[in-house]
Amino acid sequence: LYGKKAWAYTHHFPAAKTVWRGMIKMWRGDLTINVSVDNNETWLDELMADHVPCVIAVPSTEKRRQWRTAGGHRVRLCPADYADVNCASCMLCHTRPEDMAIAFRAHGTKSKKADVVLIKND
Repeated sequence: LYGKKAWAYTHHFPAAKTVWRGMIKMWRGDLTINVSVDNNETWLDELMADHVPCVIAVPSTEKRRQWRTAGGHRVRLCPADYADVNCASCMLCHTRPEDMAIAFRAHGTKSKKADVVLIKND
């Protein structure tokens, strides 16, 4: 893995401050493990204040390309959602600044069901 650039995502993250946060932060550099939060900017702010890399799922109706959370962290919509890029050419999930989360709009055949859950979490 050394010298390679890789990123991953996880929804399975302990809510309490534990050794897992330290392990996730430790990998920064070669491997970025992005913690996924389902449209919960309060949780996002808490994790990002602890320098944990995050991504956030947002409803398919989200119109903003970038915004700031109540805690002042930047959120940017995944560029592949509006530009001619893919993960390999973008790599924003791996190389972004520490104060920025990446947002992914609900998409695909189950996007309406996802919207119901995401709007409820809002």
